[in-house]
Amino acid sequence: MATEKTPAVARDLLARYHADLVCALPEEEMEKVRIRLGGNLLQPFIDGLGDTPLTAPEVKARLETYLRDELQMADYVNLTAEGNEVAIEIKGCHLCHGNDLLRARGRQGFCPFAPGINRALGRALQGGSRLEGVTKPSGVTGECVLRYSTGA
Repeated sequence: MATEKTPAVARDLLARYHADLVCALPEEEMEKVRIRLGGNLLQPFIDGLGDTPLTAPEVKARLETYLRDELQMADYVNLTAEGNEVAIEIKGCHLCHGNDLLRARGRQGFCPFAPGINRALGRALQGGSRLEGVTKPSGVTGECVLRYSTGA
């Protein structure tokens, strides 16, 4: 189902830009900027939602397509939903290489996608969403699983 896509910007340039931009932020503004940036990145997806909640298969198809093909955040995105739990497996995330540079500088990673996807899930399902955690089971740069709980 998932197809690979070549990024429009060279990965090394994006990594350096991401790390340098995050380092330029005032420490006390980082979390606010991360959340706002995530919201801005997912706003086109949210703007395309109708007035009725989407089913889990509709959210899967539309959010995977948006993240992988339109936003081009990663080479592979797979959403699974079971009950009130949603897991999004990411492979080939283009910002994660910048987070490696941040960690090499003694800084924390800066992922705007986790809060942005949280907002998008809440709006798509119209029942709220909460980020429960991020795991990196493979340890490979650019691979993670974002876990959310959904519902009121």
